[in-house]
Amino acid sequence: MIKRILTTAFLFFVFSITLNAQSLKSFSGDAGKYLDELSKFLEETNKKEAERLMDQFEAVYDKSFNATQKQTIITLSNSMLKKRLKAFPDFSNYISALIGLIASGNNEQVFNTWHSTLDKSLKLNARRFGDVLETSFLLFSTNTLYKSASVEWVSSSNQYTFDFDTLPKISFATLNLTCFSKNDSSVIYNTKGVFYPNLNWWVGNGGKLLFTRAGLTDQDAYAEAKKYSINLKSSEYHIDSVTFSYKKYFTQDLKGRYTDKILADVKPENVTYPRFYSYAGGLAIKEMIKDVDYVGGFSLQGNRLVGSGIGNNPARITFMQGGKPQLTMLSNSFIIKPDRLVSDNAAAIIRFEKDSIYHPGVEFRYITERKEVTLTKNEQTAANSPYFDSFHKMDLDFEQLTWKVGDPLMDCKMISGQGQSKLRFESENFFNIVRFQKIQGLSEVHPLYTLKMFGEKNQTKVGYIPDLAKHFKLTESDTRSFMAALSALGFVAYDAVADKVVIKDKVQYYLSARSGKIDYDEIFIESLISGKPNAQINLLNFDIRLEGVSKVVLSDSQQVFIVPTEQQLTLKKNRDMTFGGRVHAGRLDFFWKRVCLQLSGF
Repeated sequence: MIKRILTTAFLFFVFSITLNAQSLKSFSGDAGKYLDELSKFLEETNKKEAERLMDQFEAVYDKSFNATQKQTIITLSNSMLKKRLKAFPDFSNYISALIGLIASGNNEQVFNTWHSTLDKSLKLNARRFGDVLETSFLLFSTNTLYKSASVEWVSSSNQYTFDFDTLPKISFATLNLTCFSKNDSSVIYNTKGVFYPNLNWWVGNGGKLLFTRAGLTDQDAYAEAKKYSINLKSSEYHIDSVTFSYKKYFTQDLKGRYTDKILADVKPENVTYPRFYSYAGGLAIKEMIKDVDYVGGFSLQGNRLVGSGIGNNPARITFMQGGKPQLTMLSNSFIIKPDRLVSDNAAAIIRFEKDSIYHPGVEFRYITERKEVTLTKNEQTAANSPYFDSFHKMDLDFEQLTWKVGDPLMDCKMISGQGQSKLRFESENFFNIVRFQKIQGLSEVHPLYTLKMFGEKNQTKVGYIPDLAKHFKLTESDTRSFMAALSALGFVAYDAVADKVVIKDKVQYYLSARSGKIDYDEIFIESLISGKPNAQINLLNFDIRLEGVSKVVLSDSQQVFIVPTEQQLTLKKNRDMTFGGRVHAGRLDFFWKRVCLQLSGF
């Protein structure tokens, strides 16, 4: 009995719905009866909403549409009924769009092209017809092309035409296209294009792109677009092949890619969009800052200039002194601001005639107001590597270098544990059997020999961690740790960011010294001092003046060492030294007030 009652109730419910859905099969075609017929049709589904909507529509129907247009409205309405479209949301969206069309002040041409597009869309696909209706309502009422909970794209113009070319489309002859999201906006000025509502896809041509959101005026920096396309569902977009102008740094326009993305809670000091990336990698900025030249790739990220490397060619910043390159920094990424230059990982080259002091990776800072360069070792790059010095034939191990551009002196110092960490300079011909054995550990084949064989097999001095890991039969993680340890001893130059290793000549030297094929030395210098730099590099003659040097070991095995007066000495070309003090050799001691000890042949 219960089952029969439920079955009867269900059939009555289905019959009621079917009856309501089929209650109006077509509009009569009489323009005078259309409003009543439409009102009854809508009220069957939602009386309250129907009354609200019809009050608005009745206010514009008779005075805003001519007889031909009314017949067009009735014809489309009947086509919608034949496609079994619903009172809500289909007919309600259509009526709302008609109301919006009148409110927008559009002319008869827009009415005609719109209805032609609607008719073709309905014949093709009812769902696509619904997309066009929804877009039409937004466009007529608020000039909006697309709107979601997170993003909204709006036109500055209500001048457009509808058309159908395999898909419905809306063409704009000129407009400013604005994206609103997260209480911010992005604008493409003076553009034109076509919007495809079924795809939410904009195809544009031309337009001006500004960086005013990043605090730059329209005279400072701007980009000009050619052909481009954007998915309007997103607040992020990219435009290729733009022409970029930034006269402060470049006399000629640049070609590249423009990217914009709207982020929440962005403040002027941390804005990183919009962005421009140059295609060219060899751009030159002469006197970017006084006495500072730049060569490399270029991008503008918000209000930050970023110098970038292209492929295997890093960007280059050169500090000039006396018209000649004094210090060159190489990096894949420089942050360039009016008050500073920054890189978290940059190679450094200090030049003197044909020689140099080189480090594969330091933190680089230049403060414009003070004209001060700071190079600091860090744990993320080649922290443990010494500076390689071809002039003094030494490996220089210190933590920080500072230099005021224009001054003849560079300060070298230790910064961890003030007065507790030792600066150490070691001869490039230094050999120590204990160190050699320690590197070998329990390995059957000495790792330096394995490294040498890698270079010979591949005919290169450059290796990458994945390849070296295979050659050493280690994990990549263990290989990185091992290369970092060899870098600290000067056998390789290890770039942790690029996972790249450069094999130094010291590998072959150590192997040859161990086998007795060449002579070697045991020269090293240590400095321990607080309150002042451990060493100063004189850029006029490349002498290095050291303080805090209690003893210099020339040969540990033969007990030859120097004890400088007042713990001071000067390191000159090819390990020669000038100092005053005592030289101990075996059982003999020699005292000099001032002497130049030539160690190049020691």
